[in-house]
Amino acid sequence: VTQKNSERRKIRVRTADVKHLKQEFSLLKDIYNKAWEKNWGFIPFAPRELDQMVHEIGQFFDPRMAFFAEVEGVPRAFLLGLPDMNQALRHAYPRPGKPDWISLLQLLWHWKVRSKIDRVRVMLMGIEDGYRTIGIDAALFIEAYNTGHKLGWQHGDGGWVLETNGPMNRLAQALNGRIYKTYRVYERALAPQPAGQKGEQA
Repeated sequence: VTQKNSERRKIRVRTADVKHLKQEFSLLKDIYNKAWEKNWGFIPFAPRELDQMVHEIGQFFDPRMAFFAEVEGVPRAFLLGLPDMNQALRHAYPRPGKPDWISLLQLLWHWKVRSKIDRVRVMLMGIEDGYRTIGIDAALFIEAYNTGHKLGWQHGDGGWVLETNGPMNRLAQALNGRIYKTYRVYERALAPQPAGQKGEQA
């Protein structure tokens, strides 16, 4: 069904171009800023923040799990997955008196040699407004699922999905996903209320 829909809607999913990663991450930033601008608490990526993110995830980045979805040849969505390094870090946890180089070797062993990682985490995902109801999300997730399966990953973590994001939550449920942790964020004004608002006394 998704394949037929993609053909009809001219949706094409591709992986990141490793020869032009700087441009690919810049494209990711542009799509992210457009896709998330109406979400609660959104702050757009600044160029320096993007550079910092690329630096931090660079050593864990796998271009096979970085996807762009194009509609009629124009990128409109992306999905960035990273290996869940916590699975390897559990076997390389630093302790008092334990040299750092031993922890580093243990991490590399359980990550690269005898990998304990079988879970991928969706770090970032975004779909531009106007393209969220044409099946582009399903096309991205199916491509990520198929690729992750080939890489030997058995589990996926959707990361932080807003409770108000109905389409994404429904898609996760359709893919047999389940909510395993819920975060609540509360807001309270600290500044005095402007004149005329409720609670003001004459």
